[in-house]
Amino acid sequence: MLSDNLPEAYHMVAVALDLPDPGMQNSNADVHRLKAILTERITELLTKNPEKLMAALYRLDVSEHSINEVFNQSLSEDLAENISDLIIARQVEKLVTRRAYAQQKGAEGV
Repeated sequence: MLSDNLPEAYHMVAVALDLPDPGMQNSNADVHRLKAILTERITELLTKNPEKLMAALYRLDVSEHSINEVFNQSLSEDLAENISDLIIARQVEKLVTRRAYAQQKGAEGV
């Protein structure tokens, strides 16, 4: 599902986390690249600017409960990767909801 919406999902995350645009395409290889880029940026923010990371997670609409679970249950070396997973999962949820709503509105308007 993410690979179908990768450029859009990456754009939403890139704005919140100040990431460059690496020209993501809709492919599984780019999904892995997205996760690697996110994990690297999150690692940097965890050490240098955790407040900015928390603000970005809020803007990306990642649930506070999920964030707390990850912080409480993750080993320190897995923390950035687990936060990346939360971000990606939330972006997929948002894209699915938006598309379903757009299709519903389109069907009602026909």
